[in-house]
Amino acid sequence: MAAFLFIVPRHCPWYISYVLVFNILVAPVFSAGALTSERERQTLELLLTTILQPWQIMWGKLLAGFRVSYVLTMFLMWPMILAFVLGIQMYGSNWLSW
Repeated sequence: MAAFLFIVPRHCPWYISYVLVFNILVAPVFSAGALTSERERQTLELLLTTILQPWQIMWGKLLAGFRVSYVLTMFLMWPMILAFVLGIQMYGSNWLSW
């Protein structure tokens, strides 16, 4: 993937699409793990008896999964930031079209 970003810069959109697909595939895995762990530990019923609404529980679980997914995605995005900071000609002129 680094070849798409630095060696052949006209293929930069492929790297960006790779990062987006990675994020789309990784985020639900962590969210699903958070929900299934409640069922395995048999704490889901206890969680549902609190004063929290079910949608509040779901959003909390989804945001926790997103946090992990965000950190993993940033590991893939630092080459994009590096390419922009280094001022590669292709990226410097088209940075708004990313």
